[in-house]
Amino acid sequence: MFACIPPSEPREKHHIFPQQEELARWFTSKKIDIHAFTVRVPRSFHSWLHGGGPKGGQWNEAWRQFRRENPGANKEQIWQFAFELMSRFGVNGQLMPYHCP
Repeated sequence: MFACIPPSEPREKHHIFPQQEELARWFTSKKIDIHAFTVRVPRSFHSWLHGGGPKGGQWNEAWRQFRRENPGANKEQIWQFAFELMSRFGVNGQLMPYHCP
């Protein structure tokens, strides 16, 4: 017998570098275009990443903590933390600009 496979959950683009205003300004000051680096993730996973707290949830809070502890971080250190966060939270996939279909 064949089993029915449910359709995939809709995906949304997740910004690796948060859009939240205070963080976006910090990334811009570090010459990082926040809209250039997104990953498609399932909608429920995206909600989970940004849930569990104010101002963008646990993903954004991890970035705020990094910024507080590393105000002078350079681009390389910021990228290193981005990949660490992606690993910690299980965010994986092809990086793409937000404006790609």
